Amino acid sequence: MSSTSHKGLGALGGSFLGLSCIVVALRFYARNVQKAPLKMDDWAMLPGLVSTGQAHGPAMAIWTSNRREPTDLWQLSRLHSQA
Repeated sequence: MSSTSHKGLGALGGSFLGLSCIVVALRFYARNVQKAPLKMDDWAMLPGLVSTGQAHGPAMAIWTSNRREPTDLWQLSRLHSQA
C-alpha cells in the first residue's frame, strides 16, 4: 500500500477516529467507575470528537473525487479549491 493511496489514507483516518471514540468512551466510563463527577474538561471532549468526525468526511470526499494523488501541500490545496 502506498503511503498516499486513497484507501490507505481513509483507513488511517478512520482508525484514528475510531480510537478517539474509544478513548472518549473510556474516559466517561472511568469517571463513572470512580464515581467522580463529570467536569468541563470531560464534556469539552465531545465537541472535539464531533468536529473531528465532521472533518473526516469532507476530507475523504476531496481525496476520492479526484483520482490524481497530490504529493505535496501545494497540490492538495489546489485540489481543495477546485472542489
